[in-house]
Amino acid sequence: AGNEIPVEWQREGCDSHVLHPDMVPWQRKEASDQWQTIYVIKGKDVVNGEPGDGVFGSKELVANSEVCAEADAGMAELRKAFGGRVTG
Repeated sequence: AGNEIPVEWQREGCDSHVLHPDMVPWQRKEASDQWQTIYVIKGKDVVNGEPGDGVFGSKELVANSEVCAEADAGMAELRKAFGGRVTG
């Protein structure tokens, strides 16, 4: 019982989560980082992994994959400066 994962952690999930390719409608490409993957969304490469510079978390992709695919420098700056995330 000492090595159980607390229920609240299970509900929250891991920020580094990568979506399983069988569970999404997008083409998958290999990423250079073993903890990331690349999905082709609206013809653009979108990196999935722990959210950060040019990388979108699974929660962001599920919330609005099209916005992630259309990310621009302004969005990148907001995500970096304020820890912003795509939520809808």
